[in-house]
Amino acid sequence: MGLFTKYKLRYTVKGDLLMVAYSGKLTKREMNEIMDKIHKLIIEHTVRKLLIDARDSDLHLELNESLSMANEQPLEFKNVRTAIVEKKEKAAQYKMFEMFAENRDFPMHFFNTITEAEEWLM
Repeated sequence: MGLFTKYKLRYTVKGDLLMVAYSGKLTKREMNEIMDKIHKLIIEHTVRKLLIDARDSDLHLELNESLSMANEQPLEFKNVRTAIVEKKEKAAQYKMFEMFAENRDFPMHFFNTITEAEEWLM
């Protein structure tokens, strides 16, 4: 993380599952930094499942930004089943991102609880 980064990122690996949590107020640039770090972790640990807990973060993307982010995801994400846990009030924003990712054949789904996400990943 950079000197002036406003977010925190932590992760653990259990077998073929990478669990990532990030928090803080995020810009699109910082979200791209986080996704780049996750991409590197996927390659480093050769995981097939990814659980992202974003409930303690604050990021608002416009429609064109969501589309841009979905289009910018590295191809390795197509081989990783991804569950993202997010706040209920952000459902509309993330359903749009999920639809964009699905159109690019990325196995990704958003949830409101860790339990639901874990069940979907297993």
